[in-house]
Amino acid sequence: SQDGKFGYGYASCPGKRSSMEDFYETRIDSVDGEIVGLFGVFDGHGGAQVAEYVKQNLFSNLLRHPKFITDTKS
Repeated sequence: SQDGKFGYGYASCPGKRSSMEDFYETRIDSVDGEIVGLFGVFDGHGGAQVAEYVKQNLFSNLLRHPKFITDTKS
């Protein structure tokens, strides 16, 4: 994290496929004064396009949601 109080790591391996179709994303951010950690692994299931799209967009959309902290089901 930016304040150095939180650390994490990750690793990936393509396995038997010739290319990596899975994506991962991590983000430590502040929402309404609360520090939140978001971690995701997005499985390509035979194609990388959807997994890559989710990696690029999911966390930003979640963090912008007005009820992210108070009503996670929304």
